[in-house]
Amino acid sequence: MDNKSLGWGFFAVFCWGTLATAAGGALEKAHPAWVLGGAFLASSAAFALLPRLMGLEHASESREARGRWRGRLLGAAGAALVVGGQSAGFEARHFRGYALALGSAATWSSYTVMLRRWGGGREFLLPASIWSALFSGLWLAAAGWPEPPPPKTWGAILYLGAVAIGAAILAWDRAVSGGEVAVLGAMAYFAPFLSVFFLWLILGKPIGAPAAAGMVLIVAGGAAAAWTPTVAGGSGLAGER
Repeated sequence: MDNKSLGWGFFAVFCWGTLATAAGGALEKAHPAWVLGGAFLASSAAFALLPRLMGLEHASESREARGRWRGRLLGAAGAALVVGGQSAGFEARHFRGYALALGSAATWSSYTVMLRRWGGGREFLLPASIWSALFSGLWLAAAGWPEPPPPKTWGAILYLGAVAIGAAILAWDRAVSGGEVAVLGAMAYFAPFLSVFFLWLILGKPIGAPAAAGMVLIVAGGAAAAWTPTVAGGSGLAGER
């Protein structure tokens, strides 16, 4: 994997990792239609202005990347512990949220694989965001134009759309186009790591023992993903041949 692809991938993960700290609490005070409409307007601007700044090129994934199942398992286990925090149990009252999270994970992973295999798809990002903003406006009209969010919440909405949706998706697109999906998949587990870290660093949220153990596993998974399995009597770091 080239350094540029690695950098774009980390930038995308960093954007997602800062979302909870930058926007999480503020969004709870706004009507969902305002959140969606504002976020998709911001993402439309990002999709219109940023692609020309990001060179996208196709590159094939190396065979060694297929053997990095250790980086993915460690990262998944670490992410589960980080998200679980003090309690890794599930509550029935949150079933709908769990289902939506699983659906989102399946959709995003499928998008990444299909993007890597067939490429393209970027031409649909801008029109999809515009149409989503228009439908959000219809929702607002049907709801009787609820009270707009306060200025602080608008900042969170714009961050969600321009950074976490717009810039992050384009950066991930750039990373997948020029790098190995296996390594990027392991890197994606750093999102909950960064989320918990910034919640602790900026908002003072405590980090429990299970979350700390999960963070260690995520780091170990990232290190394992960067190490290629032994081939043809030798071994080395990813990228060495």
